[in-house]
Amino acid sequence: MTLENKFNQDFWDFDDFIKFVKMVVPENKFNLPEDHKPYTDKYFIRTKEILEKDNLNPWVKIQVFIRKGPGKIYGIEEAIAIIEKYSKLKEHGGHVYALEEGSDYDSKETLMIIEGPYLDFAELETMYLGVISAETTKRNDNVDINLDNIEERVKRLKDITKRPIVYMGARHWRYDKDKEISHTALKGGADDCSTNIGANTVDKTGVGTMPHALILIYGWKYGKERGTVEAAKAFDKYIDPGVKRIVLIDTFNREITDVKEVAKELGDKLYGIRIDTCGESLGEGCIEGNEKHVNSKGVTTALVYNLRKTLEEIGRSDVKIVASSGFASEEKCKRFIEWELENNKKTFDLTGVGQVFHSRAATADIVEIEGEKISKKGREYKPNEKLRKAW
Repeated sequence: MTLENKFNQDFWDFDDFIKFVKMVVPENKFNLPEDHKPYTDKYFIRTKEILEKDNLNPWVKIQVFIRKGPGKIYGIEEAIAIIEKYSKLKEHGGHVYALEEGSDYDSKETLMIIEGPYLDFAELETMYLGVISAETTKRNDNVDINLDNIEERVKRLKDITKRPIVYMGARHWRYDKDKEISHTALKGGADDCSTNIGANTVDKTGVGTMPHALILIYGWKYGKERGTVEAAKAFDKYIDPGVKRIVLIDTFNREITDVKEVAKELGDKLYGIRIDTCGESLGEGCIEGNEKHVNSKGVTTALVYNLRKTLEEIGRSDVKIVASSGFASEEKCKRFIEWELENNKKTFDLTGVGQVFHSRAATADIVEIEGEKISKKGREYKPNEKLRKAW
């Protein structure tokens, strides 16, 4: 006798029983993979390693938003499922608040708040942002990924800049598409990418050193004046010496000041700096309205030139400048190259690019640590009474 016949004869209708089992033991609705790490930006993997070794695991508040709006928000349920599957956040008393799936949202409106011990979900940002970005884009704009377009886009960026490119767009689309998207970007001329699932397609591993979250946590512990330097010291202390020391220097809008401090602290071990000043902020030493080629906020030619000049002045012309934030834009890259030709001066050495496809890209930022308001400059906490508690 089959199991189905036994249930029909001895208990109840087999279909009703299956419905009951699914209700009591929910299936993996989103078919999430067993391991999140292959899909995670490498700098989050390294951040968790550093903080664990340094015994740092503060309670944080992270907010999620999308610049491109208005529209309806999607991917929220899957994002919450990702956090629930791969973390002990709920078990440790953490909380998630979010807009309801399919509800209206406005540009820069807070869509989700995550609270809890940072190490519980430090490695999950790439995945949960990716599903929100992709599902919101697909449902609002009726578009999907076009691999041919991505390959051609990267080729054009490479032709314009004539410099190494790192594809860092995993968070801008679904994790289960990252392997083919990253591989396509590599085919188009990108030299590296940020996830192992993508890099493994060409027998490499993902690259990346540190996100703003790492620096914010050290800024909370040591003060904003020391946050970048202390994060750089911790990276140097705990991460394999074979990994190039590239330090993110824009978190507290002290781009010029922190370059000097980091160069002094790390000495010859400093390989490069990454500049990622967001579009909401003026770089240190820049004047609004003073930019010839691109908007005066964010990563501009004026800011990058000032960084290059600073490195020369302190005798560190060897330090590489990695330019990110908006460098998937052909127009922006062209304007940087035009400026270089006009001034006979090189600005950046390599770029990190993300949106080589259309995406309503979701962003996550720490806005509070252990009850203290602290955030990347220009990304302060924006409460939203429309959020509902998931758990």
